[in-house]
Amino acid sequence: MTAGSERPFRRIVAALDATSDSGSVLDTAAMLAARWRVELLGLYLEDMELLQLCVHPVARQIGFAGALEPQASAAQMQAALRVMERRAARLVQDAATHRNVASSFQVLRGRVASAVAALEISDLLVVQPVSRPFAGYFRVRSTWSESTGPMRRRPVLLVGGRPWGGGGVTVFVDASPAAERALAVAGEIAGPGEPILVVRAEGAPAAEVMTRHPALAGHAVHAIALGAWDVRRAGGMLVVPTTLLDAPAGARLARALDRPPCPVMLVG
Repeated sequence: MTAGSERPFRRIVAALDATSDSGSVLDTAAMLAARWRVELLGLYLEDMELLQLCVHPVARQIGFAGALEPQASAAQMQAALRVMERRAARLVQDAATHRNVASSFQVLRGRVASAVAALEISDLLVVQPVSRPFAGYFRVRSTWSESTGPMRRRPVLLVGGRPWGGGGVTVFVDASPAAERALAVAGEIAGPGEPILVVRAEGAPAAEVMTRHPALAGHAVHAIALGAWDVRRAGGMLVVPTTLLDAPAGARLARALDRPPCPVMLVG
């Protein structure tokens, strides 16, 4: 964050639910809250569809060895959900205490759209797009993954299997106003002395203009064309204007976001 700049976000919101990898989300969210000295909010989404599914007549539980177990009642499932909520609240408090930031915790019952509607445009939502591994290996799309659709006009940070620990910022730019906002966010995220790589899509300003952009002042800036960028070498954090994901030139990048190789900030 550049000296004297304003805080880019009012709160850092950690998106939590029964399937998410809370550790990765909270570590990254708490680190950013500490960097910008803002509140950490743990937002736990209780999926009511899961509760309805467990009492469906054909629903069955499968035990560790694959054996069928008695069907859980709605009361048993609700009790289990309360336990998970209390555990999530403790994890939020622990993460905030470790980073010395203020925190709060909320439970929302319903769908992701209702949770998104409760947020302010100045909130940064930190989401893990895939679930924690089941049986030590299998992952599915998390409940919060659909937030990347309705929140195209809001900032969302997608985290992978590891928390963000710095290491530079890669910002993608096109000819849209969202690219200007992405550049501003990239300049705020990059720590003192951290490099910034600008990846230019078709129609973006010239490389010479990008390397001297005011939002990136004080950083070592290098610019390349989108065709020269290699997802296999991605590291640090990616900052992406959502307009690029909707364009043909961003198709390869959009596919990579299904399982992001590193944290990805979407800026609308």
